[in-house]
Amino acid sequence: ACVIRGAGPMGFGAVRCAYVGNGGVLIGFTLSDGATRTNGSTTADQSGGGVWATSSGAVVSNCIIRNNRAFQNGGGAYYGILYNCAVVGNMAGANGGGAYYGSSHNCTFTGNSADSGGGTYVGTRENCIVYHNASAIRSNYYNGTFTYSCTAPWISGTGNITNDPKVLCPENPRLLDGSPCI
Repeated sequence: ACVIRGAGPMGFGAVRCAYVGNGGVLIGFTLSDGATRTNGSTTADQSGGGVWATSSGAVVSNCIIRNNRAFQNGGGAYYGILYNCAVVGNMAGANGGGAYYGSSHNCTFTGNSADSGGGTYVGTRENCIVYHNASAIRSNYYNGTFTYSCTAPWISGTGNITNDPKVLCPENPRLLDGSPCI
C-alpha cells in the first residue's frame, strides 16, 4: 500500500524512485513513475528509473516496480537482487526495459520495453516470468542465465518453458487458472 513515486519526464528535473546501496534492503513498496536524467553519467544519472541498486548485495523484495523510465538502461531496475517483484510497464531508451543486469528470483516482467531486451538485459533469472515485453532486439530478454523460468524464445537452462504464462494482462500480471506457471 506504500508508494514511492518518482518524477518525470526524463531530463534535468527527473527523480528516480529509489537508490539501494551496498547491503541495503527495500521491502514491500510500489515504485512508480520514476525517471532519469538525459545527461550526466550514463550509469549514475541516466539508468535505473525505478530503482538504481548497487551490484554488491542490494536487495529489492516484494515490490511492484511500474511505469518508470530510464534514458539509458534499466527502466525498472538497474542491477541489484530482486525477489518476488512484479516489474511492469517500464521503459529504457537503450537496454533492459524491466531490468538491466542483476539477478531476479520469483519475479514477473511484463509490458516493459527497450531498444534491446524489452523485459530483461543480461543478468540471472530464476523462477521468473519474462513475457509480453517489447523491443526491436529480443523483446523478452537479451542474453542472461535462466532457470525454471517462462520466456520466449526458449533459452537454454534447467526447467525453462516457452508456454504463454496466461496472465490477466501485461499491466496486471496475475496468473489465470490453467497457467503453466502455477
